[in-house]
Amino acid sequence: MKYCEALPRASLTVEPQWHPLYTGERITLKCEVDSHSNWTYFWYKDQLQTAIFQTVGHSVTGDTYTITAAAVSDQGQYWCEGQLEGRNVTSQRSDPVTPTVRESPKPTLILHPDWPQIFTGETITLRCQGEKGRRQGYSWYKGRRVVHRSPSSREDTYTITSATEDHSGSYYCYGSAWSNAVTLSISEKPQPVLTVSPHEQVYEGESVTLSCQVTVPSAGWKYYWYKNGSHFFVYSASGAKGSYTFRPAALTHSGQYRCRAGRGSPGWRTEYSNPVQIQVSALPRATLSVEPRWQPLYTGETVTLKCEVDSCNDWTFYWYRDWVQSAVFQTGGKTVNGGSYTITSKIYTQRQYYCEARLEGRNVRSQRSAPITLTVEALPRATLSVEPRWQPLYTGETVTLKCRVDSYNDWTFYWYRDWVQSAVFQTGGKTVNGGSYTITSDTLYTQRQYYCEARLEGRNVTSQRSAPITLTVEAKPQPVLTVSPHEQVYEGESVTLSCQVAVPSAGWRYYWYKSGSSSQLPATSGAKGSYTLSPAALTHTGQYRCRAGRGNPGWRTEYSKPVQIQVSAKPQPVLTVSPHEHIYERESVTLSCQVAVPSAGWRYYWYKSGSSSQLPAASGAKGSYTFSPAALTHTGQYRCRAGRGNPGWRTEYSNPVQIQVSAMPRANLTVEPQWRPLYYTGETITLKCEVDSYNSWTYWWDTVVGEVTTTFILSHILGLIEALSGGRRIRTVQRANGDLGAVLGGARVASGCLRGSC
Repeated sequence: MKYCEALPRASLTVEPQWHPLYTGERITLKCEVDSHSNWTYFWYKDQLQTAIFQTVGHSVTGDTYTITAAAVSDQGQYWCEGQLEGRNVTSQRSDPVTPTVRESPKPTLILHPDWPQIFTGETITLRCQGEKGRRQGYSWYKGRRVVHRSPSSREDTYTITSATEDHSGSYYCYGSAWSNAVTLSISEKPQPVLTVSPHEQVYEGESVTLSCQVTVPSAGWKYYWYKNGSHFFVYSASGAKGSYTFRPAALTHSGQYRCRAGRGSPGWRTEYSNPVQIQVSALPRATLSVEPRWQPLYTGETVTLKCEVDSCNDWTFYWYRDWVQSAVFQTGGKTVNGGSYTITSKIYTQRQYYCEARLEGRNVRSQRSAPITLTVEALPRATLSVEPRWQPLYTGETVTLKCRVDSYNDWTFYWYRDWVQSAVFQTGGKTVNGGSYTITSDTLYTQRQYYCEARLEGRNVTSQRSAPITLTVEAKPQPVLTVSPHEQVYEGESVTLSCQVAVPSAGWRYYWYKSGSSSQLPATSGAKGSYTLSPAALTHTGQYRCRAGRGNPGWRTEYSKPVQIQVSAKPQPVLTVSPHEHIYERESVTLSCQVAVPSAGWRYYWYKSGSSSQLPAASGAKGSYTFSPAALTHTGQYRCRAGRGNPGWRTEYSNPVQIQVSAMPRANLTVEPQWRPLYYTGETITLKCEVDSYNSWTYWWDTVVGEVTTTFILSHILGLIEALSGGRRIRTVQRANGDLGAVLGGARVASGCLRGSC
């Protein structure tokens, strides 16, 4: 069985498949018929019915039609068909392909990176572009000399890895046409210039900028920064000038800095710049001073505050008062001129001033200065005093007026008298010495007023005048001299001379004189001068005078009238005792001590032999000392002496007296007749009382009578007692021995005798 098939269709392809194709490129057309391998191929162009054959630049090889170097005329439609040799079989024609051929573009030579200036050591690349689809490589020329060929069209670059100055010149590339020229200029590595802004002193908180500049601008520069030899930062920037800013600057940013620039990959570097120094300092403190440095100021005076910052001259100064945050400026009485602020004081006040400095355009402020306090006071009033402060003054005395102003030491003083407007100066008896004006009052005048004022030389400041001091001058006084005690003075006593001036004065000194003495006695002081002779001696007898003085050098009053002091030998008092005869217990006995010269100031002192203590003292013109009742222990020898004054002065001792105190004797009572035990009415009875120890007894009778019929007996006995009373009225201590008892009409009577007063 036989089968019949349709004629096969040829398949046409073109290489390369770029569109468009450029003149000079190689074009390959390939025709295939899949069903058989013994085909012969024929090529047709642009509807031509006759096949095209091999010509110059066009070749047919089997199933391939090759155009070696395409021309614009080679573009158009191409077909192909296959014929089986010896069989008269022709395939169906292929679908057409239409390659478009255009004039080949001129290649462009590009420099990368595209820097106008190349430096030794840099890496640069020349790239040839603009011939897409090329399969052949490129050739690079320096001038007309080939320096590099690429084996394929994929290698369209030529790289110089470490440029030298020998690489300078014009470069081209060639593919199918000559490229444009690229000229390389290779220079030595540049050294950038490093600057710092601000270039003067830098302070904490400021912005400080390092600027690194390469002489040749380039868009690809990167900048590298180094501090004290160590790399610390890379900063990319476009342009010829890179910058690095410290904001805010700190003390730690101080140091030496360098920079260099780089570009390309891998990085290429310029030389290092010369180093620059950055010194970041703490903000300075403004220093405030005042001229003139007067303290206090007085109203109307002018001072100038000066503000300084040592580290720089371009400061602008601002002034503050009492911590007000806004600056003070020129107003009435105030003027600002650079670092000076002038103030004319008009009010009484105390204010603190400060200043600070600013660097305009840099936003830098110094620390505020320490404050200066200006104290403005009213004109002071001078204070006038007088030394010594005696009133009145006496002729011949010297006083010194002293003028003082508390607030300042450099015053010059002026003196005025009785509101005279012109100052008084040195004349006879008057001396001016600084703040002192000394006057010696040689003449009498009633009263004068003195004033003073003070001036600050060079400051045109005059104090207010002082309050006045009135000086009164009188004639010399005569003191009054008295003596105490003023009566008789004895050896050993203290005698005091008192000198008194009628006008008291705390400054008096007293001077003492004795007639016939070649030397003045020691001086004393006080409102009332006294001079004491203690103990007084017979040699102190004489006539005395005094006078007073005060001040330095000493001024003296007149002499007092004289007084006489008579010193006598010590007196001996006379001591008596009463009663002076025999003394019995229970009696009163009195010692009397008497000085021949009476004195209201006598005090009397009593002494008993054998006693370790003095008896109590007594006072009066005639001293007495009484024992009552007397006791046996009072027996002894007694003496006395008198004294007066304080401390006590004593007379001589008196002659001694003896006191003998005896026990009370017993009375002896007898009766006549001695009938016992009864007596009868109408009888006469005699009672006899006796005391053996003393003959001058007066007898005292006591009667004891019963309740029955006693009237007659009692009246009789009482009459007897009354008749015998008298004398010393000393009552005996003991009754008479024995009692007489009588029963008269039933009554019992007992009687006895006693001695003494009732």
